Amino acid sequence: MIEQTNVAIGMTIRVTTAAAILAQIQARKATKAEMQKLGLKPAHYSAREISVWAEVYLPEHPELIAQARPVVERLILAGQFGKRAQRALSAKLSSDAQNDKGQSAATSLVQNS
Repeated sequence: MIEQTNVAIGMTIRVTTAAAILAQIQARKATKAEMQKLGLKPAHYSAREISVWAEVYLPEHPELIAQARPVVERLILAGQFGKRAQRALSAKLSSDAQNDKGQSAATSLVQNS
């Protein structure tokens, strides 16, 4: 039981971290696109400067993280992060689905009475 909980927590951290990194990459791309719209050349700026601007951009656009999470889950399920991560996420998703079914059954019993 404790081991399953630790695996679920570890998988959540892994998905969240990967989604944050993917969102940061998207923020950097968006920052470069905005620079080009303003007539600036991203090649004239250091990677660090672009990253700083992307760090400002990301909190203003939280949808980037929301969009990245399903992409990361799909990549993990496809085995891109290794078989251990793939098995752990598959197990977590199936246990979450079972918990949702159990809760909806209990809810319907309460509603019927």
